[in-house]
Amino acid sequence: MERPVKIVIALFLLLLVGFFAYTHFKSWHREKMETAVEKERQEWVGKIQELDKEVDILKGMVRGDQDTAEVKPGTPGETPKIASSGSPGKPKPTCAQLEEAILSFFAYLDTRDYLAAHDIEGTAYDLFLVVVEELTKHPPVITGEMDDLSALIRNVTHFYRVLGKKRIGLIIDIMKHESSKMESVMETFYQWILMGARCKGGLIPPPPLEIVYRYAGFFLNTLGGRSYLLRRDSKTRVLTSYYSILILDRSNDKMKNTYGIDIRPYIDFSYFDIKSQKSLIYQKRYLTTLRDLKQKYQM
Repeated sequence: MERPVKIVIALFLLLLVGFFAYTHFKSWHREKMETAVEKERQEWVGKIQELDKEVDILKGMVRGDQDTAEVKPGTPGETPKIASSGSPGKPKPTCAQLEEAILSFFAYLDTRDYLAAHDIEGTAYDLFLVVVEELTKHPPVITGEMDDLSALIRNVTHFYRVLGKKRIGLIIDIMKHESSKMESVMETFYQWILMGARCKGGLIPPPPLEIVYRYAGFFLNTLGGRSYLLRRDSKTRVLTSYYSILILDRSNDKMKNTYGIDIRPYIDFSYFDIKSQKSLIYQKRYLTTLRDLKQKYQM
């Protein structure tokens, strides 16, 4: 009887030693793995930081090159860069230069298949005429939409009601596929709008400030306008909000903020929104302008 008992005890001791050895080895192996993973993570963090520094340098070089760009005649496929009106020592673009840039953009769109793909006849400029006319004739409601359900519904569906599904689809398609050009294009159209009735060249006159103000208020100050922007990509959203703020500021200067919209909360919101973006070529310029507006409105 003693021998079987000794065997059982010996097996138990062997199992106990094996368990402790396995536990120790597992703990040692885990520590080694965690040390190796942490070392590799630190190496990658260092590489990422170096790449971030290089990217920042390259972005600064790109901004420097594009911020000093002059208005040049456009060719199909390339939208001329318009120097910022706030660039020190830079003359403001003329109506002729702005109209040339806009017509160049429309000529470029005509080389693509956007209109045909959406079953729309005519040229891009023909479409532009219709869009401006319809949006001018049918501006959105910018106050009291929450007091009237029908007004809210009209605001939420404003662009679809006024322009129709095909035109809206075409415009969204262009914004999606020509995203790299949108910053220059939107700045060009903003500068053109500021010219107002002084522009009497090859294009139709810009819409009056009163109408543009209505759309700026729509995007900034209504549920319908904000919900529309939230359905767009981030670049379109932040740029539309930014230029809406500039239009509202212009309306304040001209004493034409007829609905008394408070610009201050939108300046702050736009500043942090733009600051968080990584793909804006003229980000530094936008932030400088918004900081100037903060000072102007004593924020």
